[in-house]
Amino acid sequence: TPDGRFLAARYLNGEFWIWDLSSRETTLRVQLSKDEWSGWGMDLSADSRWVAVAASGSNTVYVYELATGSERKRLSVPSPTGLALHPVKPELAVASGAAAEVRIFNLDSGEARTSKPWPASPNSLTWNSDGRLLAAGCPNNEIGLWDAMSGRMLVWKGHQGLVSGAIFNDTGRLLASRARTRRRPRLLRRLARDLSVVRPGRRRLPGPRLAQ
Repeated sequence: TPDGRFLAARYLNGEFWIWDLSSRETTLRVQLSKDEWSGWGMDLSADSRWVAVAASGSNTVYVYELATGSERKRLSVPSPTGLALHPVKPELAVASGAAAEVRIFNLDSGEARTSKPWPASPNSLTWNSDGRLLAAGCPNNEIGLWDAMSGRMLVWKGHQGLVSGAIFNDTGRLLASRARTRRRPRLLRRLARDLSVVRPGRRRLPGPRLAQ
């Protein structure tokens, strides 16, 4: 989380672990069934209040309270392929791959307050810092950008492969995206080389192997 209180990891066996770094205790551990984790994702809220977990196999999004680890909401969404908790409001954006739309849920009521059709089935979501802009990568090599205040939708093209993720910078004025292409950009090669000099510390937290 942005305040450095919680650390989260997801694993290839469908497990999600969250630790409270001040106490070094496991706050939440979720194990999805094999049917559920055919497609899944996770997001934590900026205020360290919520964590949302998407399970495409069961058409379900689980919402937990970080402080207690208790399940608070269970939302039904056809094939949830991406999710993003709003940085300011108690809201959650969920991408539905089956319906090719994004639904915005109020976390207090659990109701969907609006839905937005997308140019193609979105597979990743991210809000900018003030929660006005929502970006989503799409399998047709495009990025959809939605202005939640005006309702305007922009579509960016240029990637040579499926757009698998995007993220805004701290000011919300720049958006970086990644796509599945055979050619790896020089910047990524340089980043991989720079990260190779980082040495892991000795502090360890309990959990299974193969985190991603």
